[in-house]
Amino acid sequence: MAGLNWRSLWGKKGYGNVSVYAVGSRYDVDVYLDFVRQARGPEGEVLSYDVLHTHTFYHNHSKETYLAAKYEVFYQPHARHEWSAGAQVQTAQDWVNDIYIAADTTRYDLNRDGIHETGPILQPKAQFVKEIKLGEASRYYLYANEKFTVHPRLFLNLGVRYDHFTYTGRGAFSPRTSLSYQLVPALTTLTLSLGRYPQTPPFPLLGDRLDRDINRRLDYIYSDHAVVGLEHILGEGLKLNAEVYYKHYRQIPVSEEYIYSAIDTLRSDRYLTIGKRRSYGLEFFLEQKQVHDFYGTLSVSLSKSLETDPRVPQLVDHYASEYDYPVIVTALAGKVVRDVRKSLDKAPFFIKYPSVILPLSNEMEIGFKYRYQSGRPYTPLAFVTWQQRREGEIKWSRGSWVRSDDINAARYPAYHRLDIQWLSRFYFSGWNMNVYVAIQNVLNTKNVFFTNYRSDGSTETIYQYAFFPVGGLEIEF
Repeated sequence: MAGLNWRSLWGKKGYGNVSVYAVGSRYDVDVYLDFVRQARGPEGEVLSYDVLHTHTFYHNHSKETYLAAKYEVFYQPHARHEWSAGAQVQTAQDWVNDIYIAADTTRYDLNRDGIHETGPILQPKAQFVKEIKLGEASRYYLYANEKFTVHPRLFLNLGVRYDHFTYTGRGAFSPRTSLSYQLVPALTTLTLSLGRYPQTPPFPLLGDRLDRDINRRLDYIYSDHAVVGLEHILGEGLKLNAEVYYKHYRQIPVSEEYIYSAIDTLRSDRYLTIGKRRSYGLEFFLEQKQVHDFYGTLSVSLSKSLETDPRVPQLVDHYASEYDYPVIVTALAGKVVRDVRKSLDKAPFFIKYPSVILPLSNEMEIGFKYRYQSGRPYTPLAFVTWQQRREGEIKWSRGSWVRSDDINAARYPAYHRLDIQWLSRFYFSGWNMNVYVAIQNVLNTKNVFFTNYRSDGSTETIYQYAFFPVGGLEIEF
């Protein structure tokens, strides 16, 4: 990303901001299908593993590049009124979505008697490339807001925003408001916030494998928020925030194939905006700013996120969403140590001279970060023999992994990790240098990333990075 910002001051009452920027990203996924020959020992352990045939099963190569211009004004016509308004236009400079899905051959034993009545069923390969050039798809918004001082301790914010996406032809109004009251002036503030936040569906959901534009008119995803927050200054540089919130999401795109998943053989690329989700929780945030060479934060989040079951017929009322992490705790702290190099220069020679080879400066910092997070929810899979697929274009598999009806009913183990970092700063005329050493996952905790389901019915646990040292040098000028 790159951008340029220009601010114009209008005396003491306001200013204007002009921003132009470009944002780009690439997203590449390649999935390969291996046909393998394995030899196993008496306890099922793999003794040899030979790949006989490999071909691309799926790929998604996408690129998104946007150009944008934004203008905002801030004006205070009166001591009790603060106005702000703005507009932005963001247009796709170059958007490419290249998707390939290999052909797949499947057979089914519908009555589970060991005879596959419906085989082979061929799902032909599909490939489409969607490309949007400059100006063909644009997002823009306009907003206006007023902050009104009702009383020296009571503040009211009123705002409205309009969004529009030219590619889908959809628009959305979103009102927002907040009310803040200083229970104790300059120490304790209570805030109530209400607002609606629209979001365009992700670009990949707007396409389909046959490029028929069946998803082009997907509407905005809406999220209505209600937040009550309390902020209290505990001491010099020490602040506590506590919030309780409720969020309601609607018009979430859901695959038609999932909605009617009771029909085993249904295949569809269509998305329907019928998904609903609700999230609620309590958050605490304690922050100590670096006032006396020490800083730290402690964040605790207790929450619940539930999806309304969109399936027909509906099997349950709600189930945990993929964003449901009931407990998240993050602790971060650091200490700045000064005059280390100066002290070593005054030390005895047998300490002073050996220390010269070490990157020790007069300003060093040591810190740590600890994170705990409830395990990620997932849907259990079951290995069945009534559905089989052609493997390596040679033979039928022993079976297939099918998703349970108990969506997100299981969880991976909780995630926790401790990182430490040491930093040494060297200051020179007009520039400075930072030398750092960090160790990620000091305790070498084996955090589960996901479970790999093999076509022979076995599983493999894939772990995230374990003990991982990192070192580096930064030049700032």
